[in-house]
Amino acid sequence: MTAIKQLVPHLLYLCKCGRALSTCSFLLSRRTGRGVASAFTCKDIVRLNAHVKKSFTRGWYKRFGYDSGVDDIKIMLAAQHPVKCRNLDPKRRERLGVLYKNAIVDLIDESEDLAKLEIVITKVEVLATFLEIRVHWLAKADGNDEVSSQLESCRSSLRRSLSEQFGNSFFPAIKFVMDDKHLIEEKMERLFREADYGMQYRLVSHTAEILGSVPDRGGEKKLPWLEKKRKKQNESEKA
Repeated sequence: MTAIKQLVPHLLYLCKCGRALSTCSFLLSRRTGRGVASAFTCKDIVRLNAHVKKSFTRGWYKRFGYDSGVDDIKIMLAAQHPVKCRNLDPKRRERLGVLYKNAIVDLIDESEDLAKLEIVITKVEVLATFLEIRVHWLAKADGNDEVSSQLESCRSSLRRSLSEQFGNSFFPAIKFVMDDKHLIEEKMERLFREADYGMQYRLVSHTAEILGSVPDRGGEKKLPWLEKKRKKQNESEKA
């Protein structure tokens, strides 16, 4: 009896500890030693965010299919990562340039004012800082001033439409650049064709006419020491 009386306080203490543990939302796992809680704690936020993102992507795939442009949307959202100094790598800039070019071409075709001008977009260049994109359009022989003014007037509306198309996200400023490289090349070719190179020297000088008409024989350049060595080698082989 005395032994039982001595154990009673210890049993009461264990019962109190059991009630406290049952009411507590945080328990200690015997296998791993990690805390197990019935509610989310601060340390679970990282795993919770990763699980939510995976669930969103999985649900998107189930609803719209695996080929629904999710990769393009991910690239768009990744480019808008809130950092102080953004520096996009060349591969991502090239991919964004292709996506923006396709979207801008579609918007130009849908606009009546821009479609009648028959504007050809050659390249879309995305800056590494993602603060501006340069849209290069093909220049023509005439009417470039009208095209330039029309593009400048529609620049803000195009930017707003592109922002809505890509999920109401931040879209960099648009700068239109006239691509007149082919016009300069055509002008230089025309100048070279029409240029006056003066009198033909072959018609004036008989010597120049003869020397100028000698065809280029080409072939290997003969070296005396090499010829002697080959001749000696041939004689030794015959002997």
